[in-house]
Amino acid sequence: MPAAEILAHLGDEIFWSYKKLCVVRNPFDKAVSMFWFLLSPQERQALLSAPLSVVRSAFGQFIRSEHIRIEKSGLNNCCDWYIYTIHDRVIVDVVLRYETLALDLEALFRSLGAQFDIGSMSLFKSGFRARNEHFTEYYDADALAIAQNLFCKEINYFNYTFSNILT
Repeated sequence: MPAAEILAHLGDEIFWSYKKLCVVRNPFDKAVSMFWFLLSPQERQALLSAPLSVVRSAFGQFIRSEHIRIEKSGLNNCCDWYIYTIHDRVIVDVVLRYETLALDLEALFRSLGAQFDIGSMSLFKSGFRARNEHFTEYYDADALAIAQNLFCKEINYFNYTFSNILT
C-alpha cells in the first residue's frame, strides 16, 4: 500500500511516530525477475533452452509491454517509488537493499536490540528465473534506455547503475 494511503488511514500523529522501512532492489534486475515471473510455464520452458538472443528479444518485448507500464496512472509495475514516497519525497526511516538484505536486516535487528537468524529467511519466488545470465545480459540499447526512463527516480535516489550489484 502506498505511504500516502497508509497516512490517510492512520492520520498524521500515528503515521509519523511509526518507524517506516522499505526494501529496494536494483530496478534493472527487478525487471528481469518480473519478466520471468510473469511468463507462463510453457513460455518459461521454451526460453530455458533458447539462445540468449531469443531471450533478450522476448525481454525487449516485455519491457515495452503493458505488463510493465500502467500509462494512465504514470506508474509502472517495477517501480516502487510511489510506495515509499509522498509528494515525491522518500518518507521511510530505513531502507533495506535486496542486494544486501541479510546484512541490512542484521543491522536493523541489532539497532532494535533483537537477534536476527539468517537461517529463518526464505527464498520466495526464487525458482522463476530459469537462467543464470547476469541481468545486464537481457538488455539491448533500446531496452536499457526504456528502463533508465522508467526507473529514473529510483536509479538516481538510490544510486543504482546498470551494472552494479551492491556488496
